[in-house]
Amino acid sequence: TREALILRNAIRAEYAINNRANLKYDQTYTATTNKQFITLGTDYSDPINPVAGDIAIRPSSIDQIVLMNMSSNGNNNFPLVIKSYEEYRAHTVQNVYAVPDSAYIDTEFPLQNVYFYPGLSEGWAVRIQGRRYFTDYENIADPYVDPPEYFQMLYLELATRLLGMYGQDVPQGLVIQLNGVSKHIKARGLLNGMKRTRNDFTGGTEFNFFGGV
Repeated sequence: TREALILRNAIRAEYAINNRANLKYDQTYTATTNKQFITLGTDYSDPINPVAGDIAIRPSSIDQIVLMNMSSNGNNNFPLVIKSYEEYRAHTVQNVYAVPDSAYIDTEFPLQNVYFYPGLSEGWAVRIQGRRYFTDYENIADPYVDPPEYFQMLYLELATRLLGMYGQDVPQGLVIQLNGVSKHIKARGLLNGMKRTRNDFTGGTEFNFFGGV
């Protein structure tokens, strides 16, 4: 049962990075000092003294980062251009602080880093939006907390994984049943996750033929 619980959490984590789950991630951090980067997530390598990042919840993906005034209540939002960690390290001088115009994301685990250029000045806030992971089950007796429509998909997929883990053949009927249950959830997740296409071809507000915007 312990192996089944671990495997179930692993399956749910996989759902969080594909179109079978579209769980909203929306977290804000306000800089109390100048920050070259912020950390997302919690390090449980020492379970007695876990280390929380600047934002304790780690996203499964980041779609948008918005810069805000500390006193902002939804006004003065400045979307930052999202770039790669390698692009950040290509800057000749990195230890400068002002109003950032770009954010640079790495893929570290368990603490993910988001760098800013220029660095994030004290008093400014950033809002990070994307998708998040499911909350893990810790014990067999934990109540069911997933969406009701996920129940069949979860237990059917868990059954196929456990059969394979213990060297048993997976019945074709079980696979067909799993595909039939999951296809509607995947289709809805794809639609829910669709956004306007972004590209680097536009400049200003003019129409761009190649970018389609």
